Amino acid sequence: TGCQTTTQFRKVSVEDAFSDIRKIEESYKAQLDEEIQSLPDKSPLYTQPANKSVPCKLPTTQDQLDRSNFRAFWDGECKDGFAYGLGRDIAISDTHHVEEITIYGDNGKTPVSPFSPFVRYDFVHQFVAYGLNDDKGAPQYVLQETITNEGGKFHVEYSLREYTKNGYDVAIWSPLSNTSIIASDSENVGYKYTINKININNGTPTSLFETLTNKGSPIGFAVAKYANGQVGHFKVNNGEPVELVELPKEYLSMVVKKNQELLEFNSRASNKIEKAKRMEKEYLYRACNGNHGISGLEKKVSNKICTWRDQFKEPFELALNRFNESLEKMKAEAETQAEEQRI
Repeated sequence: TGCQTTTQFRKVSVEDAFSDIRKIEESYKAQLDEEIQSLPDKSPLYTQPANKSVPCKLPTTQDQLDRSNFRAFWDGECKDGFAYGLGRDIAISDTHHVEEITIYGDNGKTPVSPFSPFVRYDFVHQFVAYGLNDDKGAPQYVLQETITNEGGKFHVEYSLREYTKNGYDVAIWSPLSNTSIIASDSENVGYKYTINKININNGTPTSLFETLTNKGSPIGFAVAKYANGQVGHFKVNNGEPVELVELPKEYLSMVVKKNQELLEFNSRASNKIEKAKRMEKEYLYRACNGNHGISGLEKKVSNKICTWRDQFKEPFELALNRFNESLEKMKAEAETQAEEQRI
C-alpha cells in the first residue's frame, strides 16, 4: 500500500491571465487617439545622377544630400526627366555606399501592382534587404540578411517582417544558431516564440511562449514545452519566471492561435519576397555579364554588387563547420543525459 500526492499549482483566472496584456493595449489605444492627426505632406526630394547628361530626376533623401562628397548614379533609362524602368540607384559619399535595385514608373514613382519590389545593398553596414513597398511607398514585407565579419568572428542572421495595421510580425533565424524566433508586435504587446532545434538539457525548453512589452521585457505569463513532452506554465515577474501556475484554457487557446497566425505569416511573407528576388535576378543578369559598365564609376565599384558576397564564402564555411561540430557535441551530451536519467 502507499500514498500518492499530486502537486497542485495555483489556478489563474481568465481575468488575471490577460490583465497585463489588456493594460498595454488600453494604453496603446489612448496614445493612438492623442496622436491621430493629419501629417504635413513632404515634397519628394530628387537628385541628378552623375552619369546622366539628360534631365533624370532620381529620388533621394535629405540625409544623403547632407553627406560629404555625395554623388548618385542611375543604371537605367530616363523618361520625361525622371529615372524610369528597371535599374539600380547607386548612392556614394565619404561615409556611406548604398545601392538599390528597383522599378520606377512615370514621374519617378514606383509602380504598385499591388506592391513595388526593391533590393537594397548597404556595403558599409553589410546587409541586404529584399522588400515590397505598399501603395504609400512604405515597406510592407522585408527580408534582411545581416552579415558580421570582424575580429575573426563570422555570423549571418536573417529577419523576415510583415508590417501590419497595429504593428508587425517577424521571424529571426540563422544557419549558425540553435535558436530561432517568431514573434508579433500588436498594439505594443509582443507575442514571442523561441524555438531550440536541439534540446541541450532538460532545463532548456524546446519551445517557449512569452508576452512582452514594446521594449522587450517579459510580462504576465510564459508557457514552456520540453523534449519529454512536459509543459510548464509560469508567472513572470521582472522578466523572470517566479511561480509555476495553471493557466486557463482561454489563455492556452490564445497561445495556439497566435502560433498558427505566425506560421501563416511566415509562409505568406516568404512567398511575397520572391517577387523582389526575381527582379534582382533579372537585373543582375544584365549588369553582371562582364561587359556592363556605368559612366563615371570604376569597374570595381560598378561591379561590386556582382561579387560582394564572394568574400564571405570561406568564413561562412568555417563558421558553419564549427557550428555543426558544436551541435553534434550538444546532441551527444543530451543523449548521454537522457540515458543517465533513464537508468
